Amino acid sequence: MKKLKLNIKAVMSALILSAFAGSAVAQTVLQEDFSLNKSNASGNKTVTLSSGVWDFYRVDAKYGSVTECAVLNYSSSNMGYIISPAVNQPGVITFDARLQNAPNASNSVIIQKSVNGGAFTTVGTVLVSGTTYQQYSIDIAEASNNVRIKFLRSAVSPSESSNYNIIIDNIGGGTITPPEPCAPNDNATLEVRDGTVSVASGSATCISNTLTLVNTGNTTLDISQIIVSGSGYSLSNAPTLPASLAPCQEITVSVNTGAQGSIGTLTIKSNDAKSPYVVSIYNK
Repeated sequence: MKKLKLNIKAVMSALILSAFAGSAVAQTVLQEDFSLNKSNASGNKTVTLSSGVWDFYRVDAKYGSVTECAVLNYSSSNMGYIISPAVNQPGVITFDARLQNAPNASNSVIIQKSVNGGAFTTVGTVLVSGTTYQQYSIDIAEASNNVRIKFLRSAVSPSESSNYNIIIDNIGGGTITPPEPCAPNDNATLEVRDGTVSVASGSATCISNTLTLVNTGNTTLDISQIIVSGSGYSLSNAPTLPASLAPCQEITVSVNTGAQGSIGTLTIKSNDAKSPYVVSIYNK
């Protein structure tokens, strides 16, 4: 049984009202250390990390004792890649990289960008050398918002004698726009988030991060029950119930999951008009 890391907290967010329409949401710098990357992706896979939701293809979570990283695999024409969450107006992006083995060799990573869901275009290529982490940088030089950045393992070039998997870690730069803490309406409203992703009632989610319960209404949300069911599934470090959340206030909870591939159910009862909130949860 895997126990997910979580902290119980209550945060009151100040709602700043602007005299001007369309004021920007606060931004934070994109920073990813891959500490939540725990399983391999042999095909396309969506992975929730501390910075948000990433897309992985042919990516391993570790190489030997090297963990908390993203290993871009080489396999003929099927090159491994990772794609970041959307960032705003990215400039210089830095990242640590090394080869999986072959200390005297060099292989390349292609850096691409996609703006507003468009096709990826190449920004440049970074040559990674040796088996010791080095920091590399590249200027994305994009003035638009909603930009996703792709790190693609390239095919071997004429100057590269062999192919080796490339290990990526500690990506930083750009800004990422988190969801607004609340969009007040006339009623108490429960929103559940896995990282920065809103998880709708009736859906299914692979638990890979702390679940955050937010009151997005402008009246008090009273949570009476938080129930986790399913073989091997249980709630850990549960908040004291009943719990009352003021507008924009949040608490975080986590779940002990069952065996890999198993499915559990999270049920939350509150004074939200749409209560109960029910979602299927599973261990990847």
